[in-house]
Amino acid sequence: MKAYDGPAVLRWRANWTFALDCDVAAVVIASARGWDVSVVPSTQDDRWGLNTFPNPWELVFPDGSAFDVDVAANGNAWTVTEVAGA
Repeated sequence: MKAYDGPAVLRWRANWTFALDCDVAAVVIASARGWDVSVVPSTQDDRWGLNTFPNPWELVFPDGSAFDVDVAANGNAWTVTEVAGA
């Protein structure tokens, strides 16, 4: 069952004065372990950002909820996993 299917932002912070936002289409599916998330970057620039900057990222939804996550390329999409203890 899809828990969410829509826009989100992956935010990478170098420090409190510099952040890179990558717009993504996110699909969140409820699973036995909580949730599974995959994202597809909206633009080539967003794809470049995800390929260039290291983990961790912050996954931000339109309602303002946010989670610290790691991302890993998986074909045309990226797999998102929550950072334990964050």
